[in-house]
Amino acid sequence: MGARRAALTLVLAGAAWGCNTSPFQNPLNETLSAEIDNSDTTMFRGASVVFRGRAEYVVGPGAPQTVSWGVSDTSKIVVVVLPNLTASLLAKDTGSAYLVAILNQDFRDSVLITVVDDGLLRWRAALPGTISLYPAVAPDSNARVVHGGATPRLVGYTPAGEQILAVASCDSRLAPSLGLDGQAYVTGSLCTKRHTAAGAVSWALSAGGAGGGVAIPSDGGTVVLAGDTVLRISPTGGEVWRDTLSGTARTAPVIASDGTIYVAWSAGAGADSVTSYTSTGSERWTVGVPGAPDLATPAITGNRVVFTWPGGLFVVDATGTLLWERAFAADNTAASATAPASSPVVDGAGVIFVQTTDALYSYDSGGQNLWFADSLGYGPSSTGVGAPSLRVDVSLVVPCRGAASGVREICAVRNVSGALVWRSALGSGASDGLAVGNEGTLFVSRTLSGGSSELVAVWSRVRSDVVGWPTEGGDMARSRRN
Repeated sequence: MGARRAALTLVLAGAAWGCNTSPFQNPLNETLSAEIDNSDTTMFRGASVVFRGRAEYVVGPGAPQTVSWGVSDTSKIVVVVLPNLTASLLAKDTGSAYLVAILNQDFRDSVLITVVDDGLLRWRAALPGTISLYPAVAPDSNARVVHGGATPRLVGYTPAGEQILAVASCDSRLAPSLGLDGQAYVTGSLCTKRHTAAGAVSWALSAGGAGGGVAIPSDGGTVVLAGDTVLRISPTGGEVWRDTLSGTARTAPVIASDGTIYVAWSAGAGADSVTSYTSTGSERWTVGVPGAPDLATPAITGNRVVFTWPGGLFVVDATGTLLWERAFAADNTAASATAPASSPVVDGAGVIFVQTTDALYSYDSGGQNLWFADSLGYGPSSTGVGAPSLRVDVSLVVPCRGAASGVREICAVRNVSGALVWRSALGSGASDGLAVGNEGTLFVSRTLSGGSSELVAVWSRVRSDVVGWPTEGGDMARSRRN
């Protein structure tokens, strides 16, 4: 069943619609009422729900009255009658139909049931200017995203499409970082701000830059990587420590469960490095990066850190030792040697998934390619590549090149094989990045023509995974908490 719930009261009366009769007859001459307790009015195709009726009547003489349940369109939903005024409602196909209450073949009341399916559009919200590559989803399943325009804003929406937040913030293409307390952190080219759950600015810094981002340690405070500076900020906004890099930030920082901080930065073309810090700001090590520049935000799996760059990926351990590296072209001869890549994501078994402009890839923990899918690549992009997100049914969802139109779509894919489950085009424009809500809703950042954008919600019944590093940045705090 879907997200919208309502207590529905059906007063039984008559209609000649197709119906099934309940094995309940009232030998009393008084109107019955039936209440469907906590029934959803939105169902996923193929789903079923048992609902319960409740008979109420006044003792008195009269002819038997027969309770029936009917539907207006049996190609959409059907009713199977069960004992004791209960019935099972089955969703057959997408669309809408009325569930009706019937007494002695006379219609009394009805409720509209909508049948949806995975990948169907739920709603869209137009936004001015550019939009952050990813939405961020809070524990309550509400989404946050940053858009540009004359006044950059942090906006928030519920899975049902209600706007719950719209406040001025920093101009940023990064996803907001979200704390477990509902705080939202935004890093842009000129500033970094922390917003309360209600949107108020609790502190602001002038620190900003083209690269970088925010990570939120589990013990409180904030790690900000902006321009050439790494900052540790206290919960009240005060500076705890800082370090100046010999270059500029490439990615958002990420934090391991022991508090170790990893940042990537560049001193120029072909001179990228990774630096590791203790939670107190002491540098543990700095290592040069193989391959081309433009690293993406890394993933942490166990005591390993997985990085991607245009053309391949590599893994280092907690001491900075290179464990392995792999070029995409080594497995896919059609791959470009410099194809931009997304941030990696990692499942609970250590399997790595990476999206690129050429193809979608999967690697085991030792660097062996498990599969790749040319048809599911991201397509051309000059503003980054949206990463996959893993789900609890051993599938992933990812922005993907359109099958025919070339417009970037959303695809659901089997983790173990790369087989396509479904794809959703969502109309003109390009789907840039996505996030999966705790109840399954997919939130998608999309770029439209003319410099505008939109946030789109897509129906899905499958929740996000929480094991491993299942989304870009692990979670929207970019820190591993277990």
